[in-house]
Amino acid sequence: MNQNEWMNNIFSAMVNQAIMNQQKNVALLPGDQQEAQKKIFDAIHDLIENKEKIKPEFRPQVFDAVILKIASETGWINGGHF
Repeated sequence: MNQNEWMNNIFSAMVNQAIMNQQKNVALLPGDQQEAQKKIFDAIHDLIENKEKIKPEFRPQVFDAVILKIASETGWINGGHF
């Protein structure tokens, strides 16, 4: 399985779960939570926009760096230990 197939499988499962979860979420987020959500959405937009600027031959290297950055920022290291 190549990198794109792997990500597509993971993303597909996450999207399906999010769709099911959205059907359960009926309450609006409080204002401060809406603002935090907006910042996350903006960051995702920036990620996708800048991904397109990376030349194809460098994308695997950048992808790995992004994964390691996410792991570092979230505390997910050493095979899943927090």
